[in-house]
Amino acid sequence: MSIAVPRSLDVHQVAAELGRSGDWLYGHWRDLVKARKLPPPVIEKGGLAWNAAQVYAVLDKPLTSDQRIAAAAFRAALAAAEREPEVAAGRRRLEERFAAVGSRE
Repeated sequence: MSIAVPRSLDVHQVAAELGRSGDWLYGHWRDLVKARKLPPPVIEKGGLAWNAAQVYAVLDKPLTSDQRIAAAAFRAALAAAEREPEVAAGRRRLEERFAAVGSRE
């Protein structure tokens, strides 16, 4: 069985990789491209989309070789886990639980 890692990332997926919101990325993507902190999107009209390999290459550039390998392995494991309904359901429950805890603080 092969693990499919996404070939393209939409604005919300790239924003999540950057720890930002989709709205923030819509307002700042051009500046990030100019600063070479993000590759140019492959699609601009009708919604932004980036080549996943290019995004990860830019994000992983400051990492060591071993760290790049680990990051790729974690991404592949996450992609595999998200395909399993049981794992995805458990992840949603945890996210809801932590969101509820965060709202009480």
